[in-house]
Amino acid sequence: APTDVQPSTIVSCIFMGWDAADANVQIMSNDATGTCTKVDLGAGFAVPTTDRTALYELALYSPRGTTQSVDWLVTDLVSGATASGTITTDLPTTSTLLAPRGWLSVGGTSSVIGFGLGSIYLDPLL
Repeated sequence: APTDVQPSTIVSCIFMGWDAADANVQIMSNDATGTCTKVDLGAGFAVPTTDRTALYELALYSPRGTTQSVDWLVTDLVSGATASGTITTDLPTTSTLLAPRGWLSVGGTSSVIGFGLGSIYLDPLL
């Protein structure tokens, strides 16, 4: 179950998010040791500061086999900004089951927070 921690402390993962001190959205990955490797998406992906003002599409692709890589594409569906890349290090092992999940935290304070999930599409045949 999620706890109120910085996302970069999560292990065996690959995701989009941000820590409390980050100015921009990040792509993060972790192979179950240490903290996540973070890729800053840049000023076009500033961390939202107002509830329900941002909408993102995240596409992840990892080819079959034992060669580890994940291609990613993030699109800001409000502004149209995009960022993409490939991760080849600090990835979970190929035998680790990864499943979609999402959560938000306001750091233990009483505040409005919102999370909307439009859809999840998984294609095991790619």
